[in-house]
Amino acid sequence: MRVVLSSSKCLPCLYRSFSSSTRRCIITDIAQLPDRIIPSFRKSNGSDLLELRWPLPPRNVLLSKKDRSPPATEALLEFAQHITSEYPDISLIAEPNITKLLNEQLPNTLCAPTHHASEPGSDLFHELPHVHAKTDLVATFGGDGTILRACSLFSTPSTAPPILSFAMGTLGFLGEWKFKDHKHAFHELYVSGSSHKVASSRPVNSRAGSDYANNGKLVDQHRTHSTQTAKVLFRRRLRVALSGPNGTSSSWSHGKEHHAMNEVLLYRGANPHLIHILIHVNGRFLTEAVADGMLVSTPTGSTAYSLSSGGSIIHPTVPALLLTPICPRSLSFRPLVLPASSEITLTLSEKNRSKEAEFSIDGLRRPEGVGIGYQIKVTGKQQVREQTCAARGEEEDDHAAADICGVPFVMRGDVEGGGDDGWVGGLTNLLKFNYPFAAEED
Repeated sequence: MRVVLSSSKCLPCLYRSFSSSTRRCIITDIAQLPDRIIPSFRKSNGSDLLELRWPLPPRNVLLSKKDRSPPATEALLEFAQHITSEYPDISLIAEPNITKLLNEQLPNTLCAPTHHASEPGSDLFHELPHVHAKTDLVATFGGDGTILRACSLFSTPSTAPPILSFAMGTLGFLGEWKFKDHKHAFHELYVSGSSHKVASSRPVNSRAGSDYANNGKLVDQHRTHSTQTAKVLFRRRLRVALSGPNGTSSSWSHGKEHHAMNEVLLYRGANPHLIHILIHVNGRFLTEAVADGMLVSTPTGSTAYSLSSGGSIIHPTVPALLLTPICPRSLSFRPLVLPASSEITLTLSEKNRSKEAEFSIDGLRRPEGVGIGYQIKVTGKQQVREQTCAARGEEEDDHAAADICGVPFVMRGDVEGGGDDGWVGGLTNLLKFNYPFAAEED
């Protein structure tokens, strides 16, 4: 039966069965979905990773995939089919082109578009309030660009939902999971730390521990508390504010701060001349840079554009931000690593030959350039308590995580290469850190 979801139909019940569904719903409006469930995050003994705990299992999953990639499309369809068959109370959210694909390939899929195809919504600078208010978690199928694209949908809210990323791109430095493990990965995330009663009926998966039976038999388990907890790595974000020459709020920002997971870029663009940028740190003048541009990066972004510009590589758990010049005129202008609490202000100087420069966040360019006298203020100071307690209207919890913030990435529990965040393995295997130029002799 096809019905339009309303506030009185298809709401998740207090007891879930993964093995059967009495009715399928075709979602036509994301506003009709139940509100977002915000998890809490707690310290994990002996690890920099945090434990994710749902107050209720997630209900709305946003899907994002790499464009023009048949393998990513096939993976997304397989994942969506698994979710609709095994987790019937979950609704899927996607951009209109993906929604159309799912409705064509999987007619019984619950899928709501992030916005109507006739509306804007393809860039960072358009508000998608229903996506912010309804998305419990995000699943991505692609490379680092796909992950950044998904994160950009949550650039204005102070909090972002957990990201479950499947590496299917060119490099995949941020991609954590292989798609062959998608069933285990989602189940581990779904039941993580929830005190909600869960019933499951599913085949064996030896990696999932006690949730699966031996010899391929189906089991039905009823639990009042999940002993499994998914581990997450918080990738820090920058807070970005743009103001006009007189300190007035930019029409682009509407008085709101944006957030960057990779970097903030001020660049000369098509202008052939170097640009002059006044740089202040915590209100004190640092220097006037004359360069092709300037980057302010997070530790995650230190392996992106900043690395190509000669910046340092920083571990994602380090509370820092990185100031990197792009092709500076002065050879003595080197990249700087600053505390995350620092406030960096970039101002386009009156000495510039052109009237404006390009400004982008995580690779998405502002439609209009930044003019003379405009100020870009960037800081990395946030706290995870804003993300776990304030967002849920709760008091601060002594068991909440330490003072870190950002986007929670769901990590594997069996990564290799120096620590459970897999960062060292990523450097050596993906970036070929200090790899010899000459071929190794046998």
